[in-house]
Amino acid sequence: MKLYHYVPKGSRATETGLFSFAKSPRVNLDYYIKRSGCHTQATIAQWMDGFFPGYSRGVRVLKEPLKWHPKCLRLKEFIDENDLLEIDVTALHKAGLIEAVYYNPPLRVPQNKKEEEQLLHEIDNRKQDGFVKITLADISTDPVDYSVCDDESGRRFAFLPFYLLVMKDGVIPPKYLKIIHK
Repeated sequence: MKLYHYVPKGSRATETGLFSFAKSPRVNLDYYIKRSGCHTQATIAQWMDGFFPGYSRGVRVLKEPLKWHPKCLRLKEFIDENDLLEIDVTALHKAGLIEAVYYNPPLRVPQNKKEEEQLLHEIDNRKQDGFVKITLADISTDPVDYSVCDDESGRRFAFLPFYLLVMKDGVIPPKYLKIIHK
């Protein structure tokens, strides 16, 4: 099984590995400080792990390479500005490096302005990130509906499903990574 992750162009992930929040040497704390009230990488990692064990050692992955839709040109920009990594999840699993797998279902698509405002309020105030523990076999093979992405909503990824691979040591080693799109 292959899963996917985007990294900034020029990333050295295929040499150094793909780091989780807890292990990243260059993490931007601003978003997490606002959400957690914590001020260091270590205390934010503890806060994250309060949602479920290993959250801070998780790497977000997609089940397929992103496909942009005319309603979401920002998604196209994201694809063009990043390199796509293919992760050999079968080999990671065989090596015993995956501790757990979680699924983050996409948010429902609001049907009107009132629903959109309510949804944005829920996103900003939710205490739990919505993850559900699954097995690798539970990862869906159904195609993703990219038509739900919409530049106007300002939520490029919120309506797309993704997964979290909780790594035992918080890093996907480079030998399990391959750049497939530059």
